[in-house]
Amino acid sequence: MAGSAEVQTSKSEEAKEFELMNQFMEMSEMTWDVAFSKERVFNPEYFIKGIPYLAIIAPNGTVRHAALHPGDPRSDITGKVHALLEEFDLANH
Repeated sequence: MAGSAEVQTSKSEEAKEFELMNQFMEMSEMTWDVAFSKERVFNPEYFIKGIPYLAIIAPNGTVRHAALHPGDPRSDITGKVHALLEEFDLANH
């Protein structure tokens, strides 16, 4: 593609990124998974147009909510997660 640049990441940079994320997750007491991808595109199934970005995936693997911004209170992330936990009878587990 004209005008595009390929970004190369070394193995040591990838390892540092993973380690920094692990530290951030521990510091933030995150209890959910974080996914990394080698692909240099935003995945259209999740309607990703920018970062930060949040998708909520149900226990059965379906994308239930997409294009959420974690800093926007209108996203009601807590409410959406609690509703899914109730729906899948996981609220008290």
